[in-house]
Formats: sequence, C-alpha cells, structure tokens
Amino acid sequence: MAKQAIARALVSLECQDVTFFLEGIRYQQLEPTWGGSSDSAIDVRCSCAMGLVATGYSRAVAELTALLQDREWRARAGAARAISCGNPREAERCCASKCSWAILSRKSSGNALRDS
Repeated sequence: MAKQAIARALVSLECQDVTFFLEGIRYQQLEPTWGGSSDSAIDVRCSCAMGLVATGYSRAVAELTALLQDREWRARAGAARAISCGNPREAERCCASKCSWAILSRKSSGNALRDS
C-alpha cells in the first residue's frame, strides 16, 4: 500500500527518475493466499509505467513491451494505457508488432486474441 502511494505521488509530482520507474515496472510482491500466492504490486507496476512514459525516456515504450507479457491482466492493461499516453509513433509500432505476433501465434493456438 505504501509503495503504491509513493509511486503515485512521484508520478503526480512529475518525477524524472527513470531508474526508479524502470525498477518499478519490474517489481513484484507475492503475498501468500489460500492455495498459492497473489501479486500485490500490480498497481505499483502500472503507476511506474505511466511515470516512465511521463519522463520522456526514449526507450519507455520498448521497456513497457515486456510489461505487456505480465501474468496479471491489470498490469498488461496498465502498460497498454501508459504506451497510449507516450509517443504516438512508438505506440503505433508497438501495437503493430503485437498484432503481428498475435496473427503468427494464431496458427499454433487457434485463438490469437485470447493468447495475445
């Protein structure tokens, strides 16, 4: 909870610490739950994704493509939202690349939209 508040505050204050946001988009905190574990740092990754784009970091979209492969759908949605707020040309290339991958993978699984 505190980590999420810190990440959101830094985004609101327009922090330019690229290193913090890069580490934040990779941060996971697994909490024990009945029958397994649950990641409680999804919101941290989402906020850091938005913060990374806001810094104007030239490789922000490239770094966020890895977050599009996150196990948690909310983290993937946060990455997509952040990418859409960045450089439009980079976002377009990222989406085109993701769609191409989905079309190619469709042959193996039969459902590209579900798998992508």
